[in-house]
Amino acid sequence: MTNNIVAFDLECDTEPTFRRAVGYYETSTAGAYGDYAYYVAASQMIGSIEVAKELVRVDLEAGTYKTVGELTGYTNLINDMTYDRSAAKMYAISRIDDTRSALFTIDLKTAESSLVANLDRKFFTLAADYSGNLFAISFDGDLCSIDKTTGKVRVIGSTGQHPEKFQSMEFDHATRTLWWIATTRSLNESGTIELSECFVAKVNTSTGVITRCNDFGDNQIAGLYIPAFAAPDNCPTPVESPQAVAADKGDMRAVLSWTNPSETFGGEPLKTISKIEIKRDGVIVGNVTDAEPGKRSSFTDVIDDVTGATHTWLITAYNNNGAGAAAAVSAFVGRDIPAPATGITVERLTPNSARISWEPASAGVNGGWCDPESFTYTVVRYPDEKVIASDISDTECNDSGAEVSDTYYYAITTTSSCGTSEAAISPTVALGPKLGTPYTCEFSTDDFGQWTPYDGNSDGNSWVQMYINWAKADAAFISAAQYALDDWLISNLFELEPESSYKVKLNTMANGTHPLKFYLLSESDTSAPLQEIGSI
Repeated sequence: MTNNIVAFDLECDTEPTFRRAVGYYETSTAGAYGDYAYYVAASQMIGSIEVAKELVRVDLEAGTYKTVGELTGYTNLINDMTYDRSAAKMYAISRIDDTRSALFTIDLKTAESSLVANLDRKFFTLAADYSGNLFAISFDGDLCSIDKTTGKVRVIGSTGQHPEKFQSMEFDHATRTLWWIATTRSLNESGTIELSECFVAKVNTSTGVITRCNDFGDNQIAGLYIPAFAAPDNCPTPVESPQAVAADKGDMRAVLSWTNPSETFGGEPLKTISKIEIKRDGVIVGNVTDAEPGKRSSFTDVIDDVTGATHTWLITAYNNNGAGAAAAVSAFVGRDIPAPATGITVERLTPNSARISWEPASAGVNGGWCDPESFTYTVVRYPDEKVIASDISDTECNDSGAEVSDTYYYAITTTSSCGTSEAAISPTVALGPKLGTPYTCEFSTDDFGQWTPYDGNSDGNSWVQMYINWAKADAAFISAAQYALDDWLISNLFELEPESSYKVKLNTMANGTHPLKFYLLSESDTSAPLQEIGSI
């Protein structure tokens, strides 16, 4: 996932697993979240030097991005960025020569960069705490503070590491913890070779000492964002155990409930709550004015919309000092489209017929009410797109009309008064008249439908139809170089005469030694072949 924006669990017992959040493919060297979006500093090569190119704004929820503007005034790449919540400013750090970096601010509306100060050393990382204090790790591995007005650097302490390449640092503002996604170099056990490694660490902002957490493999993270709700120390902590329960039968109401905070963010007892503010999807929909610290409170939200949808509520406690940290809760409210059917089975009854059965969905595709008492089903057979059953209420039907020998599957859609589900797809089944002899197959797209691949060892590698360009021929193909094979290609049923002899001839090509065995089966049963025909 090089140059992708990814999501991962910061605290886990194993190497983090990346989930692609946004397919952003430009070369980038830094990123940070601020002003309700994630910002990325893209770069370009000018001669042999990588230099900042443009600022990109990324909508993480929509998965989209757009260029804000050109980044100018840099002679090198941007090493790291951080958003100062206290001043609503984005800061960046970039080298100006072989020994020093400079501190910049970046206008998030225009990408215009302004030099704050030239610093007395080079830095890899930059992070602002909730109060706006800047911290950075130098090329020598020292944790430092940087005065965001004058650029004065103060060494706090050594991390004991030798950073290199790309990395990033960010605060979890909810816990006031400084996290470092580090790329460092170290010696092997013999002390002779420098090794590069990546890991997650917590950094003590008073001493510079790190607590190493999880290894990160060989992945380099250029920008870190930790979603968190936070507030000043004298304001309330978030409400606890928030719940959102949608009303029955698609009614456009939701009941929110929670436990009010009993402390401030600074750990002092919370004496009073002036109000609890409720926002739905970013819009204030009400307040609770009789909330008491530590007690349960609730709010009923009546939604003026007939369309079912997933809504997110932010619940925020206030005291006389201002807003505390919000807590979020989401739920689907209203009428929901049915989820696809599950548990589909296909039973071949005769060579030409099959029974298809399924289990109805128990809820909507979003977990909401979908009027299950009105469910009807439509079953379509593929690849010939024949409607087998339409608007039936039963959860099974028979297909008795397969007139062409082929491998079929069925698409089942569920319809209720709330809408129609996406199709649920059945397993395949070979149906149709028995194949006769003499039989010739070139494994064209049409021919291949008379054969069923079976992945015997469930490794995801199986027979496929392929056109071999250089040979100008169709073929059944399987990749055998990197897999232990237990893969079958099984024909549809043949009409064979008893006490008769048959000859099998085929053309094969193989890159290496890959034995093929041929069997006579009964009803596609690979567990007990009737006869081993031979092998090549």
